[in-house]
Amino acid sequence: MLEMFKKMIGDKKEYRMMMARVEVLPEDYQFVFKKIQNYMWNFSAGNGMDMLHIQYELIELFEAGAAEGRQVLEITGDDVASFADELV
Repeated sequence: MLEMFKKMIGDKKEYRMMMARVEVLPEDYQFVFKKIQNYMWNFSAGNGMDMLHIQYELIELFEAGAAEGRQVLEITGDDVASFADELV
């Protein structure tokens, strides 16, 4: 039982750290990330931790794009839903 609580706390901490990275992205990147993230939850299994790897990759992609001064839609394309479908 104790191990289960430790895992839950660790998972929550990991999620908070991930979202802290999102919060420093430009506003348009944050908006698109959160929309994609909400969409992805529709495809997650169990507690949703299976989607974290994909979300980390998305953050890295967005961080690189922001660092290059690109607009978020230059990365995702105009059809963000199709982009999200490719991720999942």
